[in-house]
Amino acid sequence: MHRQRNMFRNAVARILAFVLTGVLTLSVFSVLGETRPVHAEDEVFAAEDKIDGWKDIIDIVDEPVGAFDRIAAYCDEDSVDFLFVVNELSKWCYFQIYMDMDDDRSTGYQNDGGGYEFLLENGFLYLSEGGGWPGTEVDYVGYAVSADGSTYIVEVPYELMQPVADSQGYSFGDKCGFLVCLLNDSWETVYKYEGDTEHYALPKADVTIVSDQPYISDFKMSQKKTRALTARAMEGGTIAELSAKGGDGKDYKYSFVTSSKNGPDNSLFRIKGNKIITNKKLLAPGEYKINVKVKSGVRSEIKSFTIKVGKPAAGSITEEIFGGNMGEWFIVDNVEAKDASGEYTLVAACSQEKFYAMLSTGNNDLNTRTAFVLDTDPEKGYAYFGVKGADYIVREQKLYPVIGEDKLGAPVISVDEDYYGDNVTTSVYLEDIGSPEKVGVHAFAHQREISVPASGYITTKGSFEMSRKDGYVYPKASYDAFANPGMGWGLWAEVGEEGAAKMAYDYDLAYLQITWADLQTEKGKYDWTNVDNRYHIGYWESNNVNFIIRFIMDNPVELTGSRKDETYAEVVDAAFIKKNITSKSKVKAADIEKLIATGNYRMDIPVWVLAELCNSVLEGKLDNAGTFYNWPDPDTLGGAGFSPNYEAEAVIKYHSKCIQAIAKKFDGSAAYIEMGSLGHWGEMHTWPQEDSDEGFDFGSGEFPSDKTVARYAKAYTKYFKKTKVGTRYNFDFSKKSGFGLYNDGFGDPTLTESFLIDAMNAGEFWKTSYSGGEFAYGNVLAWVHNDTIMRTLSYLRESHTSWMAPCSPCDIEIGTADASIYRGNIEYLQTQMGYRFRVTKATKVETAKAGDTIDITLSIANEGIAPAYSDYRIGVAVVPAYNVNKPVGSGVVKFEATRLMPGKEVDITVPVKINKKAEGKYVVVVYVMNKSGKAKVMNLAMTDKLDDKVYSLYQIEITK
Repeated sequence: MHRQRNMFRNAVARILAFVLTGVLTLSVFSVLGETRPVHAEDEVFAAEDKIDGWKDIIDIVDEPVGAFDRIAAYCDEDSVDFLFVVNELSKWCYFQIYMDMDDDRSTGYQNDGGGYEFLLENGFLYLSEGGGWPGTEVDYVGYAVSADGSTYIVEVPYELMQPVADSQGYSFGDKCGFLVCLLNDSWETVYKYEGDTEHYALPKADVTIVSDQPYISDFKMSQKKTRALTARAMEGGTIAELSAKGGDGKDYKYSFVTSSKNGPDNSLFRIKGNKIITNKKLLAPGEYKINVKVKSGVRSEIKSFTIKVGKPAAGSITEEIFGGNMGEWFIVDNVEAKDASGEYTLVAACSQEKFYAMLSTGNNDLNTRTAFVLDTDPEKGYAYFGVKGADYIVREQKLYPVIGEDKLGAPVISVDEDYYGDNVTTSVYLEDIGSPEKVGVHAFAHQREISVPASGYITTKGSFEMSRKDGYVYPKASYDAFANPGMGWGLWAEVGEEGAAKMAYDYDLAYLQITWADLQTEKGKYDWTNVDNRYHIGYWESNNVNFIIRFIMDNPVELTGSRKDETYAEVVDAAFIKKNITSKSKVKAADIEKLIATGNYRMDIPVWVLAELCNSVLEGKLDNAGTFYNWPDPDTLGGAGFSPNYEAEAVIKYHSKCIQAIAKKFDGSAAYIEMGSLGHWGEMHTWPQEDSDEGFDFGSGEFPSDKTVARYAKAYTKYFKKTKVGTRYNFDFSKKSGFGLYNDGFGDPTLTESFLIDAMNAGEFWKTSYSGGEFAYGNVLAWVHNDTIMRTLSYLRESHTSWMAPCSPCDIEIGTADASIYRGNIEYLQTQMGYRFRVTKATKVETAKAGDTIDITLSIANEGIAPAYSDYRIGVAVVPAYNVNKPVGSGVVKFEATRLMPGKEVDITVPVKINKKAEGKYVVVVYVMNKSGKAKVMNLAMTDKLDDKVYSLYQIEITK
């Protein structure tokens, strides 16, 4: 019987294969030991003749699932009927429908949690004998299949099932449980509808739509006359619109239904309402097949459409097409080559201004150690690691001249080089490499283990015209790493002027960690002189360095006394107070000072606060004042401190007053506020806890409840009205209060991925408040190493991080080996952080008359990963080339930098009034000022810098 069954299977599979390709033929079926010819056209019917009968049958589920676009079933008086529509034809060749006729999962063949009495396999009906399998063949019932092989209709008559079911003692109910499976040619299940779930064919009356709603009709797609334009030119990417009639006549929902024949190009588009929008900025010329379902009320319909795309319009090409593997290189004339393995591809092209290249792979293993070798003059050059005729090398975002065999000169300029696991791209201004007509390029990756092409170069085929508008200038972009207000690296404020001079990397931020003990040496008084002396506030402010401020009540530091190596945690309850502080009925500040002076205890709250808490304990108002702890192990805390009782009303009250005092001094002037306050280092934790370490049965203090944490947060929302506030974790109050988030464990996979989950739950918080942090464990090098940099970059981009402090590359001193070794990775990270503004084009006014007002329109792009979190003013001036401080005309307007999101561009028009006495040749310059308009404060990603933070646009002649 098993051999006979396989013969059946193979014969029907052959028919099915021919049906799927639109060919009908004859085959031979083995029936109960005999062979007989079966005409396929008699046994496999056309589904198109039967599909109308299913229009009013309710689907099992509303939306496509896996390989199935639709499943429907019902029981009528004579049969059990099934319909299924599939979207994948290439990976399976047999279908099976398991049927549970008695709605009893304990009887029949046990499979995937169901009990099935019958199996229908490619039109053959089998009966399970005593729950075993394979069963007994009953008969061939046939089935209907559509011409494209996607729709199957099966009717299983009761008259075939009932007699044999009686012989096994199976009974029939009023519904049939079923499971649909698709199998490959090895009889392995490759698809199951809804996994292992059993569904039911109910009585036909129960699943029949009874409605006066008309069937869907006039389901259409109207396409605009669209060429391969940018998404912006296609009105947000809209390329076509859908419409239909029928249903409820009000609400039409459209969705893609994908199949290998119908809708293979669905992934290139998305549906928003009734609009079909491109998922890519550009589309290659050609025809695209999509398959769409419309649902309205109880009615639905599926239909295929063809979208036609013509050649790109003249002047439509922008740098957007070179976006790595998501780009559209096909739109320009390019050259391509692969390495010896065929796994790495190099592609290159030239515009009238720049050379472009990309190395890509499906292995997702590229990194920042990818280099491009350029041949700009076939008559010159040197051998560079086996590649002859090399003139320049692009690596680590620098352009190096080749000055000898395997020898590089000093870098010429910073260049564009972007790194992703699946692609690395570069672009170089042709003027920086001698303005060649063609450029040969060779790529190295993995310490030159990967070489593309296998030998020599691929050479560009001339140049294409990049889109340029008449009457505009297009300033040259800079790819230098630099600091800017509120973004980039930050250092410890306490290092002061002496430490700042040693920093190897540019910075704008200083991390100001204010402990309660430093701020409030006496009750009711805030000692800013003490804070200034310790953290050099005056120095930083005079040098326009912005603060990140965190208020701290517990900062673990090593002990100096005899217990410095002892691990302990001691709760300051009544017993502790009487034993270690005083035997008297009241604790004085001097008693606390005496305890701390032993060197065996330390804390970061004022002594008068602890004295007050201790007295509340002695009076029975508090269970304890907090916990003294020491965890000297550097892998745990590496120090000692005091976790105050954060639930104590006195702590909450005094904390609020401290935040009020800090806000009074810094709100509006500080770059960012971190809601520290709670836990060790203000990091919102009191780890280790009692169960954290098997060697100890105690922790390091009690962290407050979420409700109490929210009370501490209220002080920040109450007093900080201008400066952005953030928390380490996404509490319930965070989003409501508009807080940002900071990650004190950046780079560490466990901590950062946990942070990313928090960030995801907070929504697009980074659009209105900051995402920041510091590198984990005080070890910046661990996360900027060649082995970890790509993961760090991924974390940076995904979290939209604007700054890192205090553990940042500012920990690296100038002139050290680390400063040189890690410079490439660190500077690239800095170019990726926060906002990065540049003027992409500006209206060009070549001449003007003295006394005139000229309008200069600037297109400003944000090429970073986050907005700015402060607004600025942008200025345009007409100045002598030798002195930018003597303008003969200027204008300043608002620059809403907080609204300029990553990847976006805004046009700003600046009216410039020319002095009546001006005459001669001048330079038009642009700069960004603080909101008061008193200082130029921002670096722009532009090369033509005329003065500090002042950038040249073009020359202008002023006449009388």
